[in-house]
Amino acid sequence: MPPDADALVIGGGPAGSTAAALLARAGWHVVLAERATFPRDAVCGECLSTGALDWLDALGIGDQVRREAGPPLRSVGWLDGRRALHAPLPVARGRHPHG
Repeated sequence: MPPDADALVIGGGPAGSTAAALLARAGWHVVLAERATFPRDAVCGECLSTGALDWLDALGIGDQVRREAGPPLRSVGWLDGRRALHAPLPVARGRHPHG
C-alpha cells in the first residue's frame, strides 16, 4: 500500500467498491485491491434490486447503469427440467418500481 494512502479496501465487489467510492468522495486517498478480473460470472450478478438502484443514483452512476442494463425485472421463474413456474415480482414503492 502506498505510504500516503488513508485506507486499503480489500475486495472490489459491490460493498468494497461502494466503500472505496464513498471514502474517496470524502477526500480520503483510497487503495482498492481486487484479485478477480471483472466482469465475472455470478448467479445473481446480473440483477439489481430497487434499493441497489437508489445507491447507484447516490453514487452518481445510476443513469449510466440503467442505460447499459437489460430490461427491468418484472417476474421470476424456476425451471427444474420437469416443470416451469412463473410469478410476477411485486412493484416496489419509490423512484424505481422494478430492479
